[in-house]
Amino acid sequence: MTRHKLFMIFICLFSFHSLISAESIYSKNYDFYLDIPEGYSTSQLVKNGQIFLKDDVPVILSHQNLPVSLLLKPCTEKKYKSTENTLTESMKALKAEYEYSEFIWNDAKCYLAQFKINEGEGFALSVPLKDKKNLLLLCWADEQSFEGCFNFICSTINSLCNGTENYNKPGPFVSFYCPRNKPKAIDFKIDSNIISGTIDEIDEEAAQFVVDLEFSVLTLYVNHNLVFDAWSRFYRMIYRDSFGRLEDCMQNANDKIYADAIFNSKNPELKYAQTILSWVQGFEYKRNNEKASDSDFTNLISCIAGKGCDCDSRSLLVSMFLRSAGLESFIIYSPDYSHAMTTVYLDAPGQSFTIQLSDGSTKDFLMGETTDKVTWGMIPQQMADRSKWHPAILP
Repeated sequence: MTRHKLFMIFICLFSFHSLISAESIYSKNYDFYLDIPEGYSTSQLVKNGQIFLKDDVPVILSHQNLPVSLLLKPCTEKKYKSTENTLTESMKALKAEYEYSEFIWNDAKCYLAQFKINEGEGFALSVPLKDKKNLLLLCWADEQSFEGCFNFICSTINSLCNGTENYNKPGPFVSFYCPRNKPKAIDFKIDSNIISGTIDEIDEEAAQFVVDLEFSVLTLYVNHNLVFDAWSRFYRMIYRDSFGRLEDCMQNANDKIYADAIFNSKNPELKYAQTILSWVQGFEYKRNNEKASDSDFTNLISCIAGKGCDCDSRSLLVSMFLRSAGLESFIIYSPDYSHAMTTVYLDAPGQSFTIQLSDGSTKDFLMGETTDKVTWGMIPQQMADRSKWHPAILP
């Protein structure tokens, strides 16, 4: 069955409108967010990233280059009795063959199904929203394309966040396949301080799952005009997943390192930022790509565990720690230089990277080199051309 025919089935069951571009979208009314891969488009009204939805009215997004479609629909209890019922009744309405399972995501019961409808195949997700509503998410491809689009579909579903308080937490797909249920203690050393924290036994495996998943999506955009947007999303998705896994570790580090800086430094923010930067500069340098199809990005749980890492893993880890302490930070990357750095917004001398804000003003961020033992604002002269650097603004 062609995607057009599959669309027609959904149109008969639901409704449809006219086309505009939409990639990262959120709904303020229903309080959910989707950081979907670049290239989707939708008929629904989207303004400044916000999508405007109505109860029990679905929206379909189609990808411009891949035979993949996405349906999202806020569901009320007037029509569906529960989160589970939202999924099962929708599958019945589509006359789909499906199998589904219950899992816990962000302390709530959610339901994931793999389904087939004629020659279309994909995944359906039902999750609770605020005000006793549910969100139905369907992502599918033509049957002959499903295997090749599998990771892309998984990444699309995993980009969902159900509630602003859950923004920087693992997504639903990785939570289904790698459920967290067994805490594990971890110790690591920053400067002369031993920091103790708690992660889950599955976190390292799950974090690597996300790295591999998102790298497979990123490779689809090589030589595409959206490649830099896709690259930035790659870092955002890893950041969002790892932040929740390392939240306890970062909090304990802040309680010790940042607290010491406040009491013992005239510029505690700079002192803290330099301590974190110096910490990762001492990591073992290691690239993890055993074959060309692998990402050389070390997942951030492995970084903490001291298993060696490259520049972009270190840069993202520094930004995560700084942001957990309330400092503004993002990473910059350069395909031309095959390198990445971190940044921080502080009033201190040194080389900076300038970004333009939405109101037209600019803001300068100190650049941080993570592989040489230098201070903030010191970068290699041969990498000083700002036009060759691209920002990955973090959530």
